Amino acid sequence: MDMSKTQAINGTDVHGRYGDAHSGRPPGAPVVSAAASVIAAAVAAVEERAENPSQQDVIDCYEELAPLTTQMLEAARAADWEMLTGLEHIFREVVSRLRNLRPEDPPDDFQKERKYRLLQRILADDAEIRNLVTPQMKGLTELISTSQRRGKLNKAYNV
Repeated sequence: MDMSKTQAINGTDVHGRYGDAHSGRPPGAPVVSAAASVIAAAVAAVEERAENPSQQDVIDCYEELAPLTTQMLEAARAADWEMLTGLEHIFREVVSRLRNLRPEDPPDDFQKERKYRLLQRILADDAEIRNLVTPQMKGLTELISTSQRRGKLNKAYNV
Protein backbone atom coordinates (compact mmCIF):
# COMPACT_ATOMS: atom_id res chain seq x y z
CA MET A 1 0.00 0.00 0.00
CA ASP A 2 1.46 3.40 -0.90
CA MET A 3 1.89 6.24 1.61
CA SER A 4 -1.15 8.24 0.47
CA LYS A 5 -3.46 5.27 1.14
CA THR A 6 -1.85 4.65 4.50
CA GLN A 7 -2.16 8.31 5.40
CA ALA A 8 -5.80 8.38 4.28
CA ILE A 9 -6.58 5.42 6.50
CA ASN A 10 -4.75 6.51 9.64
CA GLY A 11 -5.51 10.25 9.28
CA THR A 12 -1.94 11.57 9.16
CA ASP A 13 -0.43 14.14 6.82
CA VAL A 14 2.73 13.55 4.79
CA HIS A 15 4.82 14.28 7.87
CA GLY A 16 2.95 11.81 10.07
CA ARG A 17 1.13 14.58 11.99
CA TYR A 18 -2.55 14.39 12.86
CA GLY A 19 -5.05 17.13 12.11
CA ASP A 20 -4.69 20.28 10.01
CA ALA A 21 -4.04 23.75 11.44
CA HIS A 22 -5.71 25.41 8.43
CA SER A 23 -8.93 23.43 8.66
CA GLY A 24 -9.52 24.02 12.33
CA ARG A 25 -9.34 20.31 13.12
CA PRO A 26 -7.61 19.61 16.40
CA PRO A 27 -4.59 17.33 16.47
CA GLY A 28 -5.73 13.74 16.42
CA ALA A 29 -8.77 14.49 14.24
CA PRO A 30 -8.97 12.47 11.02
CA VAL A 31 -7.69 14.24 7.93
CA VAL A 32 -10.06 12.34 5.61
CA SER A 33 -13.78 11.73 5.65
CA ALA A 34 -15.33 8.46 6.70
CA ALA A 35 -16.30 7.81 3.05
CA ALA A 36 -12.68 8.18 1.93
CA SER A 37 -11.64 5.70 4.61
CA VAL A 38 -14.24 3.20 3.42
CA ILE A 39 -13.08 3.64 -0.18
CA ALA A 40 -9.44 3.20 0.80
CA ALA A 41 -10.30 0.04 2.74
CA ALA A 42 -12.29 -1.30 -0.23
CA VAL A 43 -9.37 -0.64 -2.58
CA ALA A 44 -7.04 -2.46 -0.18
CA ALA A 45 -9.47 -5.40 0.00
CA VAL A 46 -9.66 -5.66 -3.81
CA GLU A 47 -5.87 -5.54 -4.06
CA GLU A 48 -5.55 -8.25 -1.40
CA ARG A 49 -8.21 -10.38 -3.11
CA ALA A 50 -6.32 -10.19 -6.42
CA GLU A 51 -3.15 -11.30 -4.67
CA ASN A 52 -4.82 -13.96 -2.50
CA PRO A 53 -7.70 -15.53 -4.43
CA SER A 54 -10.21 -17.59 -2.51
CA GLN A 55 -12.48 -20.47 -3.45
CA GLN A 56 -15.27 -17.90 -3.67
CA ASP A 57 -13.35 -16.18 -6.47
CA VAL A 58 -13.36 -19.51 -8.32
CA ILE A 59 -17.10 -19.93 -7.75
CA ASP A 60 -17.65 -16.35 -8.94
CA CYS A 61 -15.96 -17.21 -12.25
CA TYR A 62 -18.19 -20.26 -12.68
CA GLU A 63 -21.16 -18.03 -11.84
CA GLU A 64 -20.11 -15.81 -14.77
CA LEU A 65 -19.56 -18.74 -17.13
CA ALA A 66 -22.91 -20.46 -16.59
CA PRO A 67 -25.13 -17.66 -17.94
CA LEU A 68 -22.62 -17.05 -20.74
CA THR A 69 -22.97 -20.63 -21.97
CA THR A 70 -26.75 -20.29 -21.79
CA GLN A 71 -26.56 -17.12 -23.92
CA MET A 72 -24.20 -18.91 -26.32
CA LEU A 73 -26.70 -21.75 -26.61
CA GLU A 74 -29.52 -19.30 -27.35
CA ALA A 75 -27.37 -17.65 -30.04
CA ALA A 76 -26.58 -21.05 -31.59
CA ARG A 77 -30.26 -22.00 -31.60
CA ALA A 78 -31.04 -18.70 -33.38
CA ALA A 79 -28.13 -19.25 -35.79
CA ASP A 80 -26.75 -15.89 -34.66
CA TRP A 81 -23.12 -16.78 -35.35
CA GLU A 82 -21.87 -13.24 -34.82
CA MET A 83 -23.39 -13.14 -31.33
CA LEU A 84 -22.06 -16.63 -30.60
CA THR A 85 -18.50 -15.69 -31.50
CA GLY A 86 -18.72 -12.48 -29.43
CA LEU A 87 -19.94 -14.43 -26.40
CA GLU A 88 -17.25 -17.05 -26.99
CA HIS A 89 -14.62 -14.31 -26.76
CA ILE A 90 -15.99 -13.20 -23.38
CA PHE A 91 -16.19 -16.85 -22.27
CA ARG A 92 -12.50 -17.36 -23.08
CA GLU A 93 -11.54 -14.26 -21.08
CA VAL A 94 -13.36 -15.56 -18.01
CA VAL A 95 -11.81 -19.02 -18.44
CA SER A 96 -8.38 -17.39 -18.68
CA ARG A 97 -9.04 -15.51 -15.46
CA LEU A 98 -10.25 -18.73 -13.83
CA ARG A 99 -7.09 -20.59 -14.86
CA ASN A 100 -4.95 -17.95 -13.16
CA LEU A 101 -6.72 -18.36 -9.81
CA ARG A 102 -4.81 -20.51 -7.38
CA PRO A 103 -6.66 -20.35 -4.07
CA GLU A 104 -4.83 -21.78 -1.12
CA ASP A 105 -7.96 -22.52 0.89
CA PRO A 106 -9.80 -25.77 0.10
CA PRO A 107 -13.46 -25.50 -0.96
CA ASP A 108 -16.07 -26.16 1.70
CA ASP A 109 -18.96 -28.57 1.06
CA PHE A 110 -21.32 -25.83 -0.15
CA GLN A 111 -18.69 -24.53 -2.59
CA LYS A 112 -18.02 -28.04 -3.90
CA GLU A 113 -21.74 -28.60 -4.49
CA ARG A 114 -22.21 -25.19 -6.13
CA LYS A 115 -19.18 -25.69 -8.38
CA TYR A 116 -20.42 -29.16 -9.37
CA ARG A 117 -23.90 -27.87 -10.30
CA LEU A 118 -22.46 -24.95 -12.27
CA LEU A 119 -20.10 -27.27 -14.14
CA GLN A 120 -22.99 -29.61 -14.98
CA ARG A 121 -24.95 -26.70 -16.44
CA ILE A 122 -21.94 -25.35 -18.37
CA LEU A 123 -21.10 -28.78 -19.82
CA ALA A 124 -24.72 -29.51 -20.78
CA ASP A 125 -24.98 -26.18 -22.60
CA ASP A 126 -21.61 -26.78 -24.27
CA ALA A 127 -22.68 -30.22 -25.52
CA GLU A 128 -25.86 -28.79 -27.03
CA ILE A 129 -23.92 -25.91 -28.61
CA ARG A 130 -21.57 -28.44 -30.23
CA ASN A 131 -24.54 -30.41 -31.56
CA LEU A 132 -25.90 -27.24 -33.16
CA VAL A 133 -22.58 -25.92 -34.47
CA THR A 134 -21.06 -29.15 -35.81
CA PRO A 135 -23.42 -29.44 -38.84
CA GLN A 136 -22.79 -25.77 -39.64
CA MET A 137 -19.04 -26.32 -39.45
CA LYS A 138 -19.30 -29.41 -41.67
CA GLY A 139 -21.27 -27.42 -44.24
CA LEU A 140 -18.69 -24.61 -44.20
CA THR A 141 -15.85 -27.11 -44.56
CA GLU A 142 -17.54 -28.68 -47.59
CA LEU A 143 -18.18 -25.25 -49.12
CA ILE A 144 -14.54 -24.22 -48.64
CA SER A 145 -13.32 -27.54 -50.05
CA THR A 146 -15.55 -27.19 -53.12
CA SER A 147 -14.37 -23.62 -53.64
CA GLN A 148 -10.72 -24.67 -53.38
CA ARG A 149 -11.22 -27.51 -55.90
CA ARG A 150 -12.97 -25.13 -58.27
CA GLY A 151 -10.08 -22.67 -57.92
CA LYS A 152 -7.53 -25.41 -58.67
CA LEU A 153 -9.49 -26.52 -61.74
CA ASN A 154 -9.79 -22.96 -62.99
CA LYS A 155 -6.06 -22.45 -62.53
CA ALA A 156 -5.21 -25.78 -64.20
CA TYR A 157 -7.33 -24.98 -67.27
CA ASN A 158 -6.61 -21.23 -67.28
CA VAL A 159 -10.27 -20.39 -66.88
